[in-house]
Amino acid sequence: MVQAVQRQVTGVYPLLLRPMLQITTLNTFILFINQGITDVFLPVYLKEVSYTATLVGTAATVRTAGSVLIKSTLDPIARRLGRVNVLFAGVIMTAMLMGPSP
Repeated sequence: MVQAVQRQVTGVYPLLLRPMLQITTLNTFILFINQGITDVFLPVYLKEVSYTATLVGTAATVRTAGSVLIKSTLDPIARRLGRVNVLFAGVIMTAMLMGPSP
């Protein structure tokens, strides 16, 4: 009688097949792209439309403070609504907010 030998796949590949990790990776990718674009182009755009350096700095500060506030309250929200729901909502809201941003 011949026994079938199962090949166990090791490494990173099995982790990449998990839907939760795929969603998290997509969400992180979108957020980093959004942050990179905003950090580079928003100050230039605001200066171009005659905003003072003080207003440009204030806009960056408000954005950073909002990010810290959201990140500090996100864990209780994710526990209450479910992590998958919050991740999907984050991806959708990020995509919606990237469209109208200057």
